[in-house]
Amino acid sequence: MGGISECGRYYVAYVYLVEFMPEKDQDAAGLYIFIAFGFTMMFIALQFWFLFDFWQVNTIYSIGFCLVSLILSLVWLPESPRYLYAQKKFEKCSFVLERIALANLGVRYCFKF
Repeated sequence: MGGISECGRYYVAYVYLVEFMPEKDQDAAGLYIFIAFGFTMMFIALQFWFLFDFWQVNTIYSIGFCLVSLILSLVWLPESPRYLYAQKKFEKCSFVLERIALANLGVRYCFKF
């Protein structure tokens, strides 16, 4: 399941990340996301190797985390504003951009940037 979903996870996350970056930072942002995914895969492999004796426990955790991730992605992630704009769905694009801006303000307020 992990191997099948790798391409989708990598490139959907990459497109979302790079879409909002200035052009001069897009290469670095793409590199950082692939490094983060690489370290995550290493952590999971080490966890399987050293921490758990029973593979069934890891299977249950993996399925649970994948299911939660899928549900959160379907519910929380908006359609790409660039895609909506290209499809001439301007009102929906504006709504998505406002939603993203509100989320950014919330993060700013929480961390007091």
